[in-house]
Amino acid sequence: MIDRAEKKKGAELYMALYELHDPELIERLTKLTKAGKAHVILSTAGSTDPNRPKTPPEQKQPVVWDTENHAARAGLHAASAANMQDRLFNNTAHIGHNKFAIYVENGVAKSVLTGSTNWTETGLCTQSNNAIIIDDRQVAGQYLAYWKRLFDDPQPAGQELTVTYENKPLTGFEKNNGVQGAVLRAANATPAKPDTLAGGTTVEVLFSPNTKAKTKNADSPTPVDLSRVYSLMEHANNAILFLAFLPGYNGVQNIIGEAAKLAAERPELLVQGAVSDPKALPPRAKAGEPTTYTAPDGTTKKLPQPAVWWPGGDASRVAVIRAAAVTMQTGDLRPELLSAGHAIIHDKIIVIDPLDAKACTVITGSHNFGYKASYQNDENLLIIRGNQPLAIAYAVHVLDVYDHYLMRAKLSDRLRKSLVETGKPPAANSGGFLRTTADWQARWFKPNPIPTSRDYFLS
Repeated sequence: MIDRAEKKKGAELYMALYELHDPELIERLTKLTKAGKAHVILSTAGSTDPNRPKTPPEQKQPVVWDTENHAARAGLHAASAANMQDRLFNNTAHIGHNKFAIYVENGVAKSVLTGSTNWTETGLCTQSNNAIIIDDRQVAGQYLAYWKRLFDDPQPAGQELTVTYENKPLTGFEKNNGVQGAVLRAANATPAKPDTLAGGTTVEVLFSPNTKAKTKNADSPTPVDLSRVYSLMEHANNAILFLAFLPGYNGVQNIIGEAAKLAAERPELLVQGAVSDPKALPPRAKAGEPTTYTAPDGTTKKLPQPAVWWPGGDASRVAVIRAAAVTMQTGDLRPELLSAGHAIIHDKIIVIDPLDAKACTVITGSHNFGYKASYQNDENLLIIRGNQPLAIAYAVHVLDVYDHYLMRAKLSDRLRKSLVETGKPPAANSGGFLRTTADWQARWFKPNPIPTSRDYFLS
């Protein structure tokens, strides 16, 4: 997108970004902004509490906000203050979570890039993410209209703040009470009609926040964007595949709970996905499961969080797992690094019926698939229907990530079970926990093999 804008006369980029601290992207974007060819809305990202634990109240320093973006923000302002707008939510309630760029030529929006990928080293190098470019004037035009609504939605100016952190000065902003306004919310609450692209693909675009209420509570109604998503999930014929970061907790007010409900109502439906955070998994079937174990030396220690939600066991077509790593040597596998930052699986993807040429659906964008995103965040959500090559490509990505973490999730739950029963990790032979004889294949040759994603894709 930056290449396009640099090379073409009359071309510009309009961007709304959440996190920006990848050095190469910052350098190119700053250059483009200085040339008057980039218009950037940059939100708050990151905060740092400079106080050590047990710091006396009278010695405490204030929390510093925007510590992730502050250096990039200063560089963009220096390059061109006219082409740079701060969108500062220096609080824990609201974030400007978009990551999109619109390519505009001589005032006409022509293409848009969106997805889950933040413009950071972690977004590019240490997380599972996705991005998509749509070359269509109507879709790009909707994003440009939304960009202008964000631009016209006033937020508090940043109040610079410098504190001492780890014996060095740390600069950012003071806390504020920034919140999206009523005009923006009302405009987002009425989605545009779907656009039909060449070839028959339809694209629906929904933007957040889209509720009158500025925050959600336990009784909040389903927001307009998730109502549409839930409806599409309910009308799935055969399969729902997904990847999500942390849409919410315990399946409440988010797509994980909806998927679990559908799986219980329709056991023939394939529901398979992976999440980044164990807190997103639905509650286990057994209440009161242990959270600690007793080690051989008599000390009480914390158990690993459950890693697999598989209510029907091996015979079930429902499985949700969380990102996990090999934490103990297992055969030739050494302990792994699970994350290099907060997120691991950062995708926001739902794929419905990828083998159905007409009904196949891909849902993606920046939206985390929970009520909070719709009530409190700047977000965009894409619903793309009737494009089977795209649906299959996204389904392959979902299964790729799912399969990577499945073995690790099972190892994590095996470790958890062993700690509860013996207080020690399970013993692994030189081959790890794999069965080394051919009987591991036996289940696939039964008259009615266990229905799985393999069964769906070969049906």
